[in-house]
Amino acid sequence: MGVQAARTRTASRWWQVVFAILVMLMISVYEYTFTLFQAPLQRSMGSSLSLIGLTYTFYVLVQALGQIPGGALMDRIGPRWVMTVAAFFAGLGWIFSSLAHQIWQLWLAYGIGSIGPAIVYACAMSIALKWFPEPRMKGLVSGLNAAGFGAGSAIFIPVVASLISSSPDGWRTAFLWFGVAQLVVILVLAQVLRYPPAGWAPEGWEPGRQAHAGRAPESTTRQWTPGEMLRTWQFYALWISFAFTAAAGLMIAGNLAAIGKSSGFQEAAGLTVLAITLSRITNGLGRIFAGWVSDRIGRPLTMGIFYLLMGVTLFVLRMTGSVPAAFLLLSILFTFFWGPIFVLNPAAVGDYFGSEHSGINYGILYSAKAAGGVFAGFVAGALAARTGDWTLDLYLAGGMAVVAGLIAFTLKQPAAPAAAAQPMAPGAAQQGVTG
Repeated sequence: MGVQAARTRTASRWWQVVFAILVMLMISVYEYTFTLFQAPLQRSMGSSLSLIGLTYTFYVLVQALGQIPGGALMDRIGPRWVMTVAAFFAGLGWIFSSLAHQIWQLWLAYGIGSIGPAIVYACAMSIALKWFPEPRMKGLVSGLNAAGFGAGSAIFIPVVASLISSSPDGWRTAFLWFGVAQLVVILVLAQVLRYPPAGWAPEGWEPGRQAHAGRAPESTTRQWTPGEMLRTWQFYALWISFAFTAAAGLMIAGNLAAIGKSSGFQEAAGLTVLAITLSRITNGLGRIFAGWVSDRIGRPLTMGIFYLLMGVTLFVLRMTGSVPAAFLLLSILFTFFWGPIFVLNPAAVGDYFGSEHSGINYGILYSAKAAGGVFAGFVAGALAARTGDWTLDLYLAGGMAVVAGLIAFTLKQPAAPAAAAQPMAPGAAQQGVTG
């Protein structure tokens, strides 16, 4: 590749990140505005909080598990056509949600539509890992990419809230308008998204070489297949810690409005929309900051610190959150610590298992979010309904975050599979030299 061509590729990869951030922004409404729909959906459909929360659980399950086939398909054929299909799923999911009159219709529309966010998320994170394989850049770029998902919804929350409050059926208008917007914007951007060509590497970068002494992240030169990854203990440590932190964070993201209006937090109820909006911003900022920090001190240490701080924040929220200022501050502080799980985990997959199979490998790890979503949606709502407040939920979520932090501190680079680690026979080595 000539010098000019190499420079073009370098500029091109930054544009790919920009496009990926934009599509992440569009699908963020699925996850981060749902809390605004809960009360109006309860009134309109006459359903309990736990049944409305089941909609959120279906979203998390589909969005998380859908990344496995989505990532595998994109690793094979690239993102363009897969993302085109995703645009229709995402957009039509919200459009048909606007037409729902019974709870099962909402489950069906929102659940099937969640295939769109699953594919979009898998593509966007895989683009970051494939275009930026350097350990010194992986965390930061993943953070920028994921910030589009975590913070992007802050742009839309005031608009969604205004549409919902505009009439008794304002939630239908919000679903319809944003469904159309998702379909159009993602469809257009799908046509320009692409992966780097086979064998491409950034100019001046050699796999396995750190940028300079003192860089903490470990990075593999080996490209692990999904089967090889599943035979390492590091994968299961990542999966469990991811599941626990996802459960804690999704519970807050999906139920913050309900928590603010519940017993013990009612004095802070007037701040819920502001708390939701600001928490989405800090969610995104935390992703960028943690990605940058992890490029310097390493993924395991960054994970452990952020996860422990998540847990502490939830415990303090339970004890002091009835004070409006404390509720606001702790809500946004928690999401600053929580958002990075969606940056640190894909970066760790790239560090430990390589970028070649990153689409499906991260898709498999991302299934942990599905497990967390079961707690965050239906289980959390059912516990709150049974106990009358969110005390037990908050303590359970805080405990899971602390355990996840302790697990993260144990992580280290996995050893290569035995077959791959065996030295070559002399004849094979000689053949490699002469051939």
